[in-house]
Order: sequence, then C-alpha cells, then structure tokens
Amino acid sequence: MNPASDRRRQARIRTAGSVTLTLRRGFFGHRILSGSLVDVSVDGLQVQLPAPVAAGRRVKVLLALGVPGSEAAIYRFPGRIIWSKAAGPDGYSLAGVRLRVRSRNLRGIWQNVIYEALRTPAGSRANNP
Repeated sequence: MNPASDRRRQARIRTAGSVTLTLRRGFFGHRILSGSLVDVSVDGLQVQLPAPVAAGRRVKVLLALGVPGSEAAIYRFPGRIIWSKAAGPDGYSLAGVRLRVRSRNLRGIWQNVIYEALRTPAGSRANNP
C-alpha cells in the first residue's frame, strides 16, 4: 500500500509497461530513469524506478505504447512526483506521479487514448493476473 492510498480520488488500474522519466539537472543537464508501470488512474500513474526521486520533483513522462515487434506510439506528459518510497532491498523505489495535463488537448489524449488503452485487456500487454 502506498502513502497516498487513503487520499486517492480516482480508481487505480493495475497494468504493466515501460516508462521513462526525465528530470532536469541544472541548466542543461538531465537525469533519465527507465522504469515500469505499476498502475494508472485518470490523474496519474505509479511507477517502479531503479533509484528514488524526491517528492515534489517535476518530471517529463515518456510512454511508448504498442505491441512488441511493431511500431509504438510515443506520448510525453509533464508530471510531478507526489510520493516516493523504497520498494525493497534490491534498491528499487516506487513513486506516484501526478500528470500535469492542464490543457484540454493533453487531458483528452491522456483520458481518451492512453488511459483507456492501459485499462483495457486488449490495449494493455500485461493485465496483471
């Protein structure tokens, strides 16, 4: 159970897939973390990362959706780390990312395309058993 579980406003759907977060480091630098999706909601997602990311950090979220072996649709959204915690002795961390999709266009893309694809068995490669 994650720290934000009692404050959730939206249902979470377990899914799987790859996610890449880009964090700004200084004026020109960036830190890139590749991880796995754990679940999604209308407002954001939970990810497993190889290193912790401080709560409050702004990130760019990159999702590549598609069937293995075919071309993928790539989506990029701004987000903010809402919470982060160690996931176990292997060094991995879990983090909650709230997507900052303020424009009607970005919100429509997230809610109508990506969220729907990830929440349905046909659209998600891995509906966790």
